[in-house]
Amino acid sequence: MSCGGCPTFVTHRPGCQSCTDGKEATNRTSHNTRITLNIRCIRIFLLFSILTQAVSCTLAYPYRHIETSADFTILSGYVDYNSARNGPVVVAAYEKTANTITIADYTVIHESGPYELLVPQGRYQVLAFGDENGDLVFEKNEPFGKYDDKMQSWTDVGEIVVTPEIAISAENKSTPDCPFGLSLSEDKPENLHTRPTGEIADLKDHIFDEGFGAHGYWAPREFLREIGANIFLLEDYDPDKIPVLFIHGATGTPRGWRCFIESLNRSRFQPWFYYYPSGAPVKSMSNLLFWKLSKLRKEHHFDSMFIIAHSMGGLVARSFIMDFGKRFPFVRLFLAIATPWGGDKMAGYGVRHSPVVVPCWQDLQPDGSFLDSLYNQRMPEGVDFYIFFGHKGNRNPFRPNNDGTISLASLLDPRSQSDAKMIVGFNEDHESILYSKAVLSKYNAILNEKQIQLHRKSSILMSIGRPDSRNF
Repeated sequence: MSCGGCPTFVTHRPGCQSCTDGKEATNRTSHNTRITLNIRCIRIFLLFSILTQAVSCTLAYPYRHIETSADFTILSGYVDYNSARNGPVVVAAYEKTANTITIADYTVIHESGPYELLVPQGRYQVLAFGDENGDLVFEKNEPFGKYDDKMQSWTDVGEIVVTPEIAISAENKSTPDCPFGLSLSEDKPENLHTRPTGEIADLKDHIFDEGFGAHGYWAPREFLREIGANIFLLEDYDPDKIPVLFIHGATGTPRGWRCFIESLNRSRFQPWFYYYPSGAPVKSMSNLLFWKLSKLRKEHHFDSMFIIAHSMGGLVARSFIMDFGKRFPFVRLFLAIATPWGGDKMAGYGVRHSPVVVPCWQDLQPDGSFLDSLYNQRMPEGVDFYIFFGHKGNRNPFRPNNDGTISLASLLDPRSQSDAKMIVGFNEDHESILYSKAVLSKYNAILNEKQIQLHRKSSILMSIGRPDSRNF
């Protein structure tokens, strides 16, 4: 799963016994040792950056792959491509000046459907073409579609910009604004695939390996091109079960929720996962979550949803709820686990002093505007908000009380507490809280109680002829 900034991973045997008893004490000790070392990696990385101004980053991720721009936003749209010709579809956003064309980002899809690009702030045109030989080069004989010149897209930091539909046709007689022979990338990634929203997945899929979680943290744009940000399901949608959306934290993947899934009452609930590049700006990922959930709501018409989030994932979830609660009034329960509500001072140090700044660090600064925006208004009425935190941190005299990664002052920021229906502390650290027997028991009790409450209220309303679309 994820820690405050370095990759960690929990491996469990069938039945997840390490979640519920002490038979895996040796494995747990080994795992906790890895967590400690991984957490140290990010802090050593930051301190070494500050002191030397020359980061090798061999402790965490190859320096040459780290993406440092924080001014990202999401450019999203739909491509219509109906052709018997072979090859994937490439979608690219670019800026054009008198003599140069600069590719801001590109992605690959394999059929008609939506796309997302993570781009810096700017004014862009969008090109989509059938890449028949798969070489990421726009060639004269390849069908294409594009934005009209007069429909350029101006993006603002943290926003999601939806472009008009682009139709690709072999009969397109218009002249492209970018030259034939344009190469989108010197290095062709091994995997390029955009998956449809709501795709059914298996947590054993290699894309949920811990390495991909780290990749999404240090190189979010590459992650979007190779994996995409998406909501995954484990089974076909069932209208009789409430979707429970799990959101991982920094460097995490959906596989880290294994214990939560194995203990979930699958007769009442269906697990969904938001898998995203955790190094991207938090607000951008929050906006993209709204875009994805809106598509699923339009398709399945569900009236209730619960959200469970770990660490930085709690910030993604709260940003989504606060910004889109009125337009997406279907979240009934939000449980945040080990979330840094007050930010992380190390992220602030990194932003000010490190030559390499992971975009999400900007949003994790304790005095930053993003965190302030989370508390401009109260949690929407109808959302039951719970806070779980751990207090089994290290006893380093140079650090404040913590859960091993995040300070208790941040975990228990008064601004977040003011909205909470319940705040529960556990004798766990930042990672062990995800496979604690006590945590799993409390989480299930909260979910089951809320489901029964919603079902009872819906039954009463139906009996008096007043069906309420806000209730399950």
